[in-house]
Amino acid sequence: MPLLKRIYKTVFPSKIRLFLHNHLLFFTDKKQYEKNRKNRKRTVSFGPNNKDKHFFVCRRDSEATGLLACYVNVLGQLIEIDKDIQSGKLIPVMDMYTQYFAAAHRKGDGVQKINAWEYYFAPFSEYTMEEVLKSKHVTLGYGFLVDAAKPFVQDNEYNRSILRDILPIHNRYFHLRSDLEKQFSEKTLALFGDKRVLGTNIREGYIVLANGKKNKEASYTGQIIDGHPVQPDIDTFCDELKEKMIEWNCEYIFAEFQTTYIEKKFKEYFGDKFICTNRKRVETDNLSLNSYMEGIKKRPSNYDVVENNIAYLESIYLLSKCTSLYTAKCSGTVVATLWNNDKYENMEIINRGKY
Repeated sequence: MPLLKRIYKTVFPSKIRLFLHNHLLFFTDKKQYEKNRKNRKRTVSFGPNNKDKHFFVCRRDSEATGLLACYVNVLGQLIEIDKDIQSGKLIPVMDMYTQYFAAAHRKGDGVQKINAWEYYFAPFSEYTMEEVLKSKHVTLGYGFLVDAAKPFVQDNEYNRSILRDILPIHNRYFHLRSDLEKQFSEKTLALFGDKRVLGTNIREGYIVLANGKKNKEASYTGQIIDGHPVQPDIDTFCDELKEKMIEWNCEYIFAEFQTTYIEKKFKEYFGDKFICTNRKRVETDNLSLNSYMEGIKKRPSNYDVVENNIAYLESIYLLSKCTSLYTAKCSGTVVATLWNNDKYENMEIINRGKY
Protein backbone atom coordinates (compact mmCIF):
# COMPACT_ATOMS: atom_id res chain seq x y z
CA MET A 1 0.00 0.00 0.00
CA PRO A 2 2.74 2.60 0.79
CA LEU A 3 4.30 1.82 -2.63
CA LEU A 4 0.95 2.35 -4.39
CA LYS A 5 0.52 5.69 -2.55
CA ARG A 6 3.96 6.81 -3.69
CA ILE A 7 3.21 5.85 -7.31
CA TYR A 8 -0.17 7.61 -7.11
CA LYS A 9 1.46 10.82 -5.76
CA THR A 10 4.22 10.63 -8.39
CA VAL A 11 1.93 10.08 -11.37
CA PHE A 12 -0.84 12.52 -10.44
CA PRO A 13 -0.16 16.19 -9.56
CA SER A 14 -1.68 17.45 -6.30
CA LYS A 15 -4.45 19.38 -8.10
CA ILE A 16 -5.54 16.22 -9.97
CA ARG A 17 -5.44 14.21 -6.73
CA LEU A 18 -7.58 16.85 -5.00
CA PHE A 19 -10.06 16.82 -7.90
CA LEU A 20 -10.37 13.01 -7.78
CA HIS A 21 -10.65 12.96 -4.00
CA ASN A 22 -13.40 15.60 -3.92
CA HIS A 23 -15.48 13.86 -6.58
CA LEU A 24 -15.15 10.52 -4.81
CA LEU A 25 -16.54 12.21 -1.68
CA PHE A 26 -19.75 12.94 -3.61
CA PHE A 27 -20.50 9.20 -3.36
CA THR A 28 -18.88 8.43 0.02
CA ASP A 29 -19.33 11.51 2.25
CA LYS A 30 -21.84 14.09 1.05
CA LYS A 31 -21.31 16.35 4.10
CA GLN A 32 -17.57 16.60 3.51
CA TYR A 33 -18.16 17.03 -0.22
CA GLU A 34 -20.38 20.07 0.42
CA LYS A 35 -17.86 21.45 2.91
CA ASN A 36 -15.09 21.14 0.33
CA ARG A 37 -17.22 22.84 -2.33
CA LYS A 38 -17.96 25.73 0.01
CA ASN A 39 -14.27 26.22 0.83
CA ARG A 40 -12.81 25.82 -2.65
CA LYS A 41 -10.96 28.76 -4.21
CA ARG A 42 -13.09 30.42 -6.85
CA THR A 43 -13.90 33.75 -8.52
CA VAL A 44 -17.41 35.15 -8.09
CA SER A 45 -19.40 38.33 -8.66
CA PHE A 46 -21.57 39.69 -5.84
CA GLY A 47 -22.81 42.91 -7.43
CA PRO A 48 -22.08 45.83 -9.76
CA ASN A 49 -19.77 47.89 -7.54
CA ASN A 50 -15.98 48.49 -7.81
CA LYS A 51 -15.70 47.28 -11.41
CA ASP A 52 -12.10 48.49 -11.61
CA LYS A 53 -10.97 46.47 -8.56
CA HIS A 54 -10.43 42.78 -7.82
CA PHE A 55 -10.76 41.66 -4.20
CA PHE A 56 -9.20 38.58 -2.64
CA VAL A 57 -11.12 37.25 0.36
CA CYS A 58 -8.83 35.61 2.94
CA ARG A 59 -10.83 33.01 4.80
CA ARG A 60 -10.65 29.81 6.82
CA ASP A 61 -13.17 27.06 7.44
CA SER A 62 -14.74 28.03 10.76
CA GLU A 63 -15.22 24.53 12.16
CA ALA A 64 -12.93 23.88 15.19
CA THR A 65 -10.50 26.59 14.10
CA GLY A 66 -8.71 28.63 16.76
CA LEU A 67 -7.97 32.32 16.25
CA LEU A 68 -4.21 31.93 15.73
CA ALA A 69 -4.62 28.76 13.66
CA CYS A 70 -6.68 30.95 11.33
CA TYR A 71 -3.99 33.67 11.53
CA VAL A 72 -1.14 31.44 10.32
CA ASN A 73 -3.21 29.88 7.53
CA VAL A 74 -4.23 33.31 6.25
CA LEU A 75 -0.55 34.27 6.31
CA GLY A 76 -0.04 31.38 3.87
CA GLN A 77 -2.76 32.77 1.61
CA LEU A 78 -1.13 36.21 1.59
CA ILE A 79 2.28 34.70 0.84
CA GLU A 80 0.76 33.05 -2.24
CA ILE A 81 -0.80 36.27 -3.58
CA ASP A 82 1.67 38.88 -2.29
CA LYS A 83 3.06 39.74 -5.74
CA ASP A 84 -0.43 40.34 -7.09
CA ILE A 85 -1.25 42.57 -4.13
CA GLN A 86 1.96 44.55 -4.57
CA SER A 87 1.30 45.00 -8.30
CA GLY A 88 -2.24 46.25 -7.61
CA LYS A 89 -3.99 43.26 -9.20
CA LEU A 90 -5.61 42.12 -5.93
CA ILE A 91 -6.90 43.83 -2.78
CA PRO A 92 -6.93 41.57 0.30
CA VAL A 93 -9.85 41.56 2.76
CA MET A 94 -10.18 39.29 5.80
CA ASP A 95 -13.49 37.46 6.20
CA MET A 96 -14.69 36.64 9.68
CA TYR A 97 -17.97 38.21 8.60
CA THR A 98 -19.87 35.79 6.38
CA GLN A 99 -19.54 32.85 8.76
CA TYR A 100 -19.64 32.48 12.55
CA PHE A 101 -16.38 31.57 14.34
CA ALA A 102 -17.08 30.13 17.79
CA ALA A 103 -13.42 30.76 18.64
CA ALA A 104 -13.52 34.45 17.63
CA HIS A 105 -17.07 35.84 17.77
CA ARG A 106 -19.07 36.67 20.86
CA LYS A 107 -22.24 34.72 21.48
CA GLY A 108 -24.97 36.75 19.87
CA ASP A 109 -22.77 38.12 17.09
CA GLY A 110 -24.78 37.57 13.94
CA VAL A 111 -23.45 36.47 10.56
CA GLN A 112 -22.82 39.52 8.33
CA LYS A 113 -22.99 41.87 11.32
CA ILE A 114 -19.49 41.73 12.85
CA ASN A 115 -16.13 40.97 11.23
CA ALA A 116 -14.60 39.31 14.29
CA TRP A 117 -11.07 39.72 12.89
CA GLU A 118 -11.29 43.41 13.75
CA TYR A 119 -11.86 42.69 17.44
CA TYR A 120 -8.15 41.86 17.47
CA PHE A 121 -6.29 42.99 14.35
CA ALA A 122 -6.15 45.86 11.89
CA PRO A 123 -7.84 45.19 8.49
CA PHE A 124 -5.63 44.27 5.53
CA SER A 125 -6.97 47.13 3.41
CA GLU A 126 -9.35 50.10 3.54
CA TYR A 127 -12.20 47.99 2.13
CA THR A 128 -14.71 46.07 4.25
CA MET A 129 -16.47 42.76 3.65
CA GLU A 130 -19.73 44.71 3.33
CA GLU A 131 -18.26 46.46 0.29
CA VAL A 132 -16.83 43.22 -1.12
CA LEU A 133 -20.29 41.60 -0.98
CA LYS A 134 -21.54 44.25 -3.42
CA SER A 135 -18.55 44.09 -5.77
CA LYS A 136 -18.09 42.77 -9.31
CA HIS A 137 -14.75 40.95 -9.14
CA VAL A 138 -14.04 38.79 -6.08
CA THR A 139 -11.82 35.75 -5.54
CA LEU A 140 -12.67 33.62 -2.52
CA GLY A 141 -9.51 32.07 -1.06
CA TYR A 142 -9.13 28.37 -0.33
CA GLY A 143 -10.74 27.75 3.07
CA PHE A 144 -8.39 25.00 4.24
CA LEU A 145 -4.63 24.85 4.81
CA VAL A 146 -2.81 26.26 1.78
CA ASP A 147 0.54 24.94 0.52
CA ALA A 148 2.44 28.12 1.40
CA ALA A 149 1.48 27.72 5.08
CA LYS A 150 2.62 24.10 5.40
CA PRO A 151 6.33 24.80 6.18
CA PHE A 152 5.39 26.70 9.35
CA VAL A 153 2.09 25.00 10.20
CA GLN A 154 2.14 21.36 9.13
CA ASP A 155 5.84 20.45 9.02
CA ASN A 156 7.51 19.32 12.25
CA GLU A 157 10.62 21.45 11.86
CA TYR A 158 10.38 25.19 12.54
CA ASN A 159 13.45 27.41 12.90
CA ARG A 160 14.92 30.84 12.19
CA SER A 161 15.48 30.03 8.52
CA ILE A 162 11.76 29.41 7.97
CA LEU A 163 10.90 32.44 10.12
CA ARG A 164 13.12 34.77 8.09
CA ASP A 165 11.50 33.59 4.85
CA ILE A 166 8.01 34.59 5.97
CA LEU A 167 8.70 37.65 8.15
CA PRO A 168 8.71 40.35 5.41
CA ILE A 169 5.27 39.38 4.08
CA HIS A 170 3.88 38.90 7.60
CA ASN A 171 5.03 42.35 8.68
CA ARG A 172 3.47 43.91 5.59
CA TYR A 173 -0.07 42.79 6.44
CA PHE A 174 -0.48 41.73 10.06
CA HIS A 175 -0.86 44.30 12.83
CA LEU A 176 -2.54 44.22 16.21
CA ARG A 177 -5.21 46.83 16.84
CA SER A 178 -3.36 49.92 18.02
CA ASP A 179 -5.17 50.08 21.38
CA LEU A 180 -4.28 46.45 22.09
CA GLU A 181 -0.65 47.02 21.07
CA LYS A 182 -0.46 49.87 23.61
CA GLN A 183 -2.14 47.78 26.33
CA PHE A 184 0.16 44.80 25.76
CA SER A 185 3.28 46.97 25.64
CA GLU A 186 2.43 48.52 29.01
CA LYS A 187 1.83 45.05 30.49
CA THR A 188 5.21 43.87 29.19
CA LEU A 189 7.00 46.75 30.88
CA ALA A 190 5.14 46.11 34.15
CA LEU A 191 5.85 42.36 34.22
CA PHE A 192 9.32 42.15 32.70
CA GLY A 193 11.03 45.49 33.23
CA ASP A 194 14.70 44.79 32.52
CA LYS A 195 14.54 41.11 33.56
CA ARG A 196 16.16 38.42 31.43
CA VAL A 197 13.27 36.04 30.77
CA LEU A 198 13.05 32.62 29.13
CA GLY A 199 9.74 32.16 27.33
CA THR A 200 7.81 28.95 26.77
CA ASN A 201 4.39 27.92 25.47
CA ILE A 202 2.58 24.72 26.42
CA ARG A 203 -0.52 23.72 24.48
CA GLU A 204 -1.77 21.19 27.02
CA GLY A 205 -5.09 20.99 25.20
CA TYR A 206 -3.18 18.79 22.72
CA ILE A 207 -2.02 16.58 25.59
CA VAL A 208 -5.60 16.35 26.86
CA LEU A 209 -6.89 15.25 23.45
CA ALA A 210 -4.04 12.76 23.01
CA ASN A 211 -4.86 11.30 26.43
CA GLY A 212 -8.52 11.14 25.46
CA LYS A 213 -7.62 9.21 22.31
CA LYS A 214 -5.26 6.87 24.17
CA ASN A 215 -7.84 6.13 26.89
CA LYS A 216 -10.74 5.98 24.39
CA GLU A 217 -12.65 8.62 26.36
CA ALA A 218 -14.33 10.09 23.26
CA SER A 219 -14.48 9.06 19.60
CA TYR A 220 -13.79 12.57 18.24
CA THR A 221 -10.38 13.06 19.89
CA GLY A 222 -8.37 11.29 17.19
CA GLN A 223 -9.99 13.37 14.46
CA ILE A 224 -8.99 16.60 16.22
CA ILE A 225 -5.50 15.78 17.52
CA ASP A 226 -4.01 13.70 14.70
CA GLY A 227 -1.32 15.67 12.86
CA HIS A 228 -0.72 18.21 15.62
CA PRO A 229 2.78 18.59 17.12
CA VAL A 230 3.53 16.42 20.15
CA GLN A 231 3.75 18.43 23.37
CA PRO A 232 6.41 17.51 25.94
CA ASP A 233 6.01 15.54 29.15
CA ILE A 234 5.58 18.33 31.71
CA ASP A 235 8.01 17.07 34.38
CA THR A 236 10.76 16.39 31.82
CA PHE A 237 10.05 19.73 30.16
CA CYS A 238 10.48 21.63 33.45
CA ASP A 239 13.94 20.05 33.84
CA GLU A 240 14.84 21.08 30.28
CA LEU A 241 13.63 24.64 30.89
CA LYS A 242 15.72 24.87 34.06
CA GLU A 243 18.81 23.84 32.07
CA LYS A 244 18.06 26.45 29.38
CA MET A 245 17.64 29.17 32.00
CA ILE A 246 21.19 28.46 33.18
CA GLU A 247 22.65 28.00 29.67
CA TRP A 248 21.07 31.19 28.28
CA ASN A 249 21.48 33.29 31.42
CA CYS A 250 17.77 33.88 32.08
CA GLU A 251 16.85 34.40 35.73
CA TYR A 252 13.09 34.26 35.14
CA ILE A 253 10.68 32.14 33.12
CA PHE A 254 7.44 33.23 31.46
CA ALA A 255 4.90 30.66 30.29
CA GLU A 256 1.70 30.71 28.26
CA PHE A 257 -0.60 27.79 29.09
CA GLN A 258 -4.26 26.82 29.30
CA THR A 259 -4.91 25.14 32.65
CA THR A 260 -4.58 25.70 36.39
CA TYR A 261 -2.83 22.31 36.51
CA ILE A 262 0.19 23.70 34.62
CA GLU A 263 0.12 26.91 36.67
CA LYS A 264 0.42 24.87 39.89
CA LYS A 265 3.20 22.69 38.42
CA PHE A 266 5.28 25.69 37.31
CA LYS A 267 4.80 27.54 40.61
CA GLU A 268 5.99 24.47 42.51
CA TYR A 269 9.00 23.98 40.22
CA PHE A 270 10.19 27.56 39.55
CA GLY A 271 8.89 29.39 42.62
CA ASP A 272 9.19 33.19 42.52
CA LYS A 273 11.14 33.01 39.23
CA PHE A 274 7.94 32.05 37.41
CA ILE A 275 5.96 34.80 35.61
CA CYS A 276 2.54 34.47 33.98
CA THR A 277 -0.54 36.58 33.34
CA ASN A 278 -3.66 36.17 35.47
CA ARG A 279 -5.93 35.33 32.53
CA LYS A 280 -8.78 32.89 33.19
CA ARG A 281 -7.70 29.30 32.67
CA VAL A 282 -9.42 25.91 32.63
CA GLU A 283 -9.63 24.59 36.19
CA THR A 284 -8.38 21.02 36.24
CA ASP A 285 -6.36 18.77 38.56
CA ASN A 286 -4.83 16.71 35.75
CA LEU A 287 -4.65 16.48 31.98
CA SER A 288 -7.28 13.79 31.38
CA LEU A 289 -10.01 14.63 28.89
CA ASN A 290 -12.78 14.12 31.46
CA SER A 291 -11.14 16.47 33.97
CA TYR A 292 -10.52 19.10 31.30
CA MET A 293 -14.13 18.99 30.07
CA GLU A 294 -15.36 19.34 33.66
CA GLY A 295 -13.18 22.45 33.90
CA ILE A 296 -14.76 23.84 30.73
CA LYS A 297 -18.19 23.34 32.29
CA LYS A 298 -17.11 25.43 35.30
CA ARG A 299 -16.68 28.53 33.18
CA PRO A 300 -18.96 31.33 34.39
CA SER A 301 -22.15 32.06 32.50
CA ASN A 302 -20.75 35.46 31.49
CA TYR A 303 -17.63 33.91 29.87
CA ASP A 304 -16.65 36.14 26.96
CA VAL A 305 -14.77 34.69 23.97
CA VAL A 306 -13.41 38.06 22.84
CA GLU A 307 -12.16 38.96 26.32
CA ASN A 308 -10.50 35.53 26.61
CA ASN A 309 -8.86 35.87 23.17
CA ILE A 310 -7.49 39.31 24.00
CA ALA A 311 -5.99 37.90 27.21
CA TYR A 312 -4.48 35.05 25.16
CA LEU A 313 -3.04 37.47 22.60
CA GLU A 314 -1.56 39.51 25.45
CA SER A 315 0.17 36.37 26.69
CA ILE A 316 1.51 35.59 23.19
CA TYR A 317 2.72 39.20 22.93
CA LEU A 318 4.59 38.80 26.23
CA LEU A 319 6.07 35.56 24.92
CA SER A 320 7.34 37.51 21.92
CA LYS A 321 9.13 39.96 24.22
CA CYS A 322 11.12 37.35 26.18
CA THR A 323 14.92 37.30 26.01
CA SER A 324 15.03 33.75 24.63
CA LEU A 325 12.52 31.07 23.64
CA TYR A 326 12.50 27.33 24.34
CA THR A 327 9.15 25.80 23.57
CA ALA A 328 6.95 23.25 21.86
CA LYS A 329 5.30 24.11 18.56
CA CYS A 330 1.73 25.31 18.01
CA SER A 331 0.13 28.23 16.19
CA GLY A 332 0.67 30.51 19.19
CA THR A 333 4.39 29.71 19.16
CA VAL A 334 4.67 30.56 15.46
CA VAL A 335 2.85 33.87 16.01
CA ALA A 336 5.09 34.74 18.98
CA THR A 337 8.20 34.28 16.80
CA LEU A 338 6.67 36.49 14.10
CA TRP A 339 5.83 39.25 16.58
CA ASN A 340 9.34 38.94 18.03
CA ASN A 341 10.69 39.88 14.58
CA ASP A 342 13.75 37.60 14.87
CA LYS A 343 15.07 39.34 18.00
CA TYR A 344 15.33 36.39 20.42
CA GLU A 345 18.89 35.88 21.64
CA ASN A 346 18.22 32.14 21.48
CA MET A 347 15.29 30.34 19.88
CA GLU A 348 14.68 26.60 19.94
CA ILE A 349 11.37 25.02 18.91
CA ILE A 350 11.47 21.41 20.01
CA ASN A 351 10.39 18.77 17.52
CA ARG A 352 9.00 15.54 18.97
CA GLY A 353 6.93 14.53 15.97
CA LYS A 354 3.16 14.54 15.52
CA TYR A 355 0.26 12.88 17.27
